[in-house]
Amino acid sequence: MQTNADDVVHQHPREDYDTIVVGVDGSDRNHAACAWAFHEADETKKKLVLVAGNNGLPVPLPIPRFSADYTIDYSQHETREMLQRVRRQLKSYAPAPTATFLVESGKPADILLRAAEKADLVVVGKRGLGAVKRMLVGSTSIAVAGRSHVPVVVVPDEWVQTDRTTAPIVVGVDAASRDEAVLEFAFQRARDRGVPLVAVHAWQIPQIYNWSPEDIERWTAAASSDLDVKLKPVSDRHADVSVVRVHQPGKPAIALLDAGDAAQLIVLGRHTRPEHPGGFAFGSTTRGVLHYSTCPVAVIPDQLDGKGEPDDTQP
Repeated sequence: MQTNADDVVHQHPREDYDTIVVGVDGSDRNHAACAWAFHEADETKKKLVLVAGNNGLPVPLPIPRFSADYTIDYSQHETREMLQRVRRQLKSYAPAPTATFLVESGKPADILLRAAEKADLVVVGKRGLGAVKRMLVGSTSIAVAGRSHVPVVVVPDEWVQTDRTTAPIVVGVDAASRDEAVLEFAFQRARDRGVPLVAVHAWQIPQIYNWSPEDIERWTAAASSDLDVKLKPVSDRHADVSVVRVHQPGKPAIALLDAGDAAQLIVLGRHTRPEHPGGFAFGSTTRGVLHYSTCPVAVIPDQLDGKGEPDDTQP
């Protein structure tokens, strides 16, 4: 069934995977994520689906007829009105892309993950409605980024995409992991935006080597070689992308956050399955960057195939 841009739909996005999903809660802090998604949909000419849950909305008093059906109907109506309002507000920031709405009942993370099954990108705000004022990423964002089969972009509350359109894109490179999908995503985006790509590879010297300058020099040379080897195949495919290589001893999260201070996006991999408890491994670099980054972070599941499913051969 064909719907126009102002229809509210109660089904998943169409199955052509040419869709961007954005989580909407109507709060001021969620505006940055919606604006980022609008700009992305406009630039890539993809369809946009604004997704919202209708749980937890207050029913006004006095209640003319109190029943479960009335509460659900009222909640759905309020959610539709909120989505319409958000869409009207965002029209002034970007030419309105083709947009539909998805309203469901349930936990926000579960709703977004279901919508992601028929999309190729999910956009969420850093903190959900009601979160305390802090930098740490909210539980919904962590759950979606940690369990989605498709890339997820987490956008900080104060982010203004138009302020950084010429800024570079940063990609984290882990020489011990299979990062083909991560690097391809980062190179393609840098190519499409016409901006440089900063490839960051940080590594830690084992304690036993700290006292030996010769050993440190050998490790530095090995790290540089590892980075070149990882980048060469995808760099050859995207020869028009200018690449800045950064390799340094230290914690990867700190190196990435430093590079991200002047970037428009940080691209990182997620090397755990969607079924992994919490989505991310303990001490995950990606999770650490998500918590403290001041620019959007794209989380790419390991080894995507054509429909965004993880490669079953990944150990």
